[in-house]
Amino acid sequence: MHFVSLIGTERAARVENEKADRAFVTEVVDAFNFKLVGEEVINGRPAYMLDVTPRPGYAPRNKRAKMFSKVAGKLWVDKQDFGWPKANGGVIEPFFMGFLVARVQKGSQIEFTQTRVEDGVWLPSRVRIAAHAKIFFIKSYDMDAVITYSHYQKVAPAAIASSATPSHAPQAK
Repeated sequence: MHFVSLIGTERAARVENEKADRAFVTEVVDAFNFKLVGEEVINGRPAYMLDVTPRPGYAPRNKRAKMFSKVAGKLWVDKQDFGWPKANGGVIEPFFMGFLVARVQKGSQIEFTQTRVEDGVWLPSRVRIAAHAKIFFIKSYDMDAVITYSHYQKVAPAAIASSATPSHAPQAK
């Protein structure tokens, strides 16, 4: 019984995290003004290139989205299925992350690219963060990191269910 409840708890936490991620992304449309500035081909696919600037008066609904009013950049949108193959952003005003622990400084940058794995499904391929922060207003922290993702494999739903569910549930006594 304990094993089954543990799987349920982990699944519930994962679902809540996915909901928070979706809420964060959907808030992008409300948080920014978008201006078409050109077109480019990204990974062999035509894309719109947009300037992205904070929308005046924007009030975040998600605590993680508070930073949106402090960043600006460019977003590339796939012309066929409207996925985001690429995004670049820079901090235009310092902002706090965590509970007033780190203040991300103006000029910090993030570059984000995704790969199209099938119709309408885009997954991260590369994230580069070049940031400068102050920790507790005292210590400086510089970061220049690249995270890459690759070798995505499609998994059949039956395989997920069979790997997450025990073949026989323990009996409660």
